[in-house]
Amino acid sequence: MNKYPDQFKEGKSKEQDFIDVARNNGFSISHANPSQDRYQHWDIKLTKSHKIDVKGLKKIRRGDRDVQEIFHYAEIKNVEGKPGWCYSDYVDMFAFETFDYWIIVKKQDLQDMLKEKVSKVWSTSPELYKMYHRNGRKDIITLVKTIDLMFIAYHKLKK
Repeated sequence: MNKYPDQFKEGKSKEQDFIDVARNNGFSISHANPSQDRYQHWDIKLTKSHKIDVKGLKKIRRGDRDVQEIFHYAEIKNVEGKPGWCYSDYVDMFAFETFDYWIIVKKQDLQDMLKEKVSKVWSTSPELYKMYHRNGRKDIITLVKTIDLMFIAYHKLKK
């Protein structure tokens, strides 16, 4: 049973939004099966070969009123302390949502950017390019600027 049904539904809705935009731009799409989605961390395959993990807009903190497009989270390690979605062996690219675009970024380019920008400084709350983990979890996450993702974008799709 899914512990966060609203987040799951929202994630599936964002995946469908991306699929609709990609198809409208001439790309063919296939879906990950539930096992691939859960264990390999990819959502869709774009034009038969590029496995993409779709990342919708997020709030910075749960208590925030609205989602925003200035920053995106990047997961360096997951809650079990294993490589996070940025380092999935199965994903080729990530699609980050903004209000008007989907920014497609190659995994290696994102990893290179994180290596360059993330400081080995721990923060007690989510902070730009600083390492943060949630209490009782082994994750390492950081905030990245959306504009930085634009600079390393492989492709941008207008909504």
